[in-house]
Amino acid sequence: MRRLFISLALLLVVVGLALFAQYDAGYVLFSWGNWTLESSFSLYLILMAIAFALLHYLLLLWRGLAHLPSGFQAWRVKRLDHKALDFEQRGQMAYAEGHWKEAEKLFHKSAKLSENSLVDYLSAARAAQKQWRDEERDYYLSMAHQSLPEANMAVGLTQAELQLAHGQLEHALASLIRLRQAQPGHAYILNLMMQVYKRLGAWGDLATLLPELRKRKVIEREELIGLEYEVHSHLLSLSINSGRRDSLLDFWKGLPRQLREDSGFLIPYCRALVAFDMQKEAEQMLRQRLKQKWDPGLMHVYGLVYGPQPDKQLAFAEGYLKDHPKDAVLLLSLGRLCLHNRLWGKARSFLEASLSQAPRGETYRELATLLEQLDEGETAYKLYRDGVNLLLDNIECTSFTLTPEEYEVSKRPGTGPVRTQSPAISKASE
Repeated sequence: MRRLFISLALLLVVVGLALFAQYDAGYVLFSWGNWTLESSFSLYLILMAIAFALLHYLLLLWRGLAHLPSGFQAWRVKRLDHKALDFEQRGQMAYAEGHWKEAEKLFHKSAKLSENSLVDYLSAARAAQKQWRDEERDYYLSMAHQSLPEANMAVGLTQAELQLAHGQLEHALASLIRLRQAQPGHAYILNLMMQVYKRLGAWGDLATLLPELRKRKVIEREELIGLEYEVHSHLLSLSINSGRRDSLLDFWKGLPRQLREDSGFLIPYCRALVAFDMQKEAEQMLRQRLKQKWDPGLMHVYGLVYGPQPDKQLAFAEGYLKDHPKDAVLLLSLGRLCLHNRLWGKARSFLEASLSQAPRGETYRELATLLEQLDEGETAYKLYRDGVNLLLDNIECTSFTLTPEEYEVSKRPGTGPVRTQSPAISKASE
C-alpha cells in the first residue's frame, strides 16, 4: 500500500512537470571561460535526475564492495549454522530412535560447525555412553569444557551422571566432590552424592551428608526419614559387628533420640548389650521403654536378659499378664524368667501355656530342655521332635512308610529299606 502511494505521488509530480514544461520550457545557461552551454530547463531537470540516480547507485555499489568480505562471512556463518542445526536435529532423532552410533557422529559434526558447540558435545558424550565407549565419552566432555570453560558446572554434572550410570562410583564421587567445592549447597550435587554413597555402602559419609540434605530440602521429608532410618540401621550393624563395646556405646550416644526409642534400633542394641555382658543396662532400657509402650518384640528380648535382680524382673513382666494373658511371647518370656529364678513348675506352666497359644521352635526347646533335666526324657524327646518338625514344615521332603515285610528285609545284614514297585512298573519290567 505504501509503494502504491509513492508511485502515485511520483506520477503526479512527473505530470505536473510535463504540464509546466509545456507551458514554459525556460532555459538554463552555463558559462565556463570560453565555453557556454544552454539548455531548456526541462532537459536540465531530467539530466540532473539521471545524474543523481547514477551517483546514488554508484555509492551503493561502492558500499557493497567495501562490505563484501564481512557480508560473505555473515552468509557463510548463517549457512554453517543452518547446516549445524540440521545435523543436530537429525542427531536428536537418531538418539531418540536408539541409533547411538549415528547420533554420536551427527552431534560431533554439528559441534564442529556450530559456534555454540557445548550442547552438541554433551549430547555426543551421552551417545558414546550408550555404546559403553568411555574414552570417547571423556573426549567429548573435554571438548565441551574447552568450547565454553565457564560451563564447568554443566560439564561436570554431566560427567558425574554418566559415570554413575555406568557404575564408575569412585570416579563419580571424585567429580562430585570437586563440584561441591565450587558450589557447596548445590541441591543436585548433593542428590548425586547421596546416590553414590548409598551404592558404595559408605554409611558414615552418608550420615555426615544428612544434615545438608535436610537443610537444602534435596529430597522429600518422608524419603529423608526413611534414608535416616536406613543409614543408622547399617551403622548400628557395623558397630555391633565390630566387636568393640566402646564403639557401640559411642554410636548409641550420637543416635537421634527418636531412633533410640524405636524398637527396630532398641532391640538389636539390647541384644548386643547382652552379648557384651551388660545385662543390667539392657534390662533398665527395656524396662523403661516397656513402661512407655507395650511391645512384644521388646518383651521377647526382656525374657532373654538376666538382670541382677531376677525376682523383680519377673514381677515386672508378670504385671503385663492382666492386659495380655494370651500373648505367646509374653508367656515365653515369663517362662524364661522363671527358669532364671529357678521356679521349675511355674516355668513349665508358662511355657506350656505359650505353646498352646502359638507353637514356636524356641518354646519347644526351652520346655524340652527343662523336662530333660527333670528326668522326663520321653516327653522331652517328643517336644524336641515337635520343635524340629515345626522348623522343617516349609522344607519339601519325600516320605514313605515301610511295610512289615520291608521292615523285616531291611533288618538283614547288607540290606536296606526296599520300596515295593507299583503294579504298572512291575508289569513293565517283566
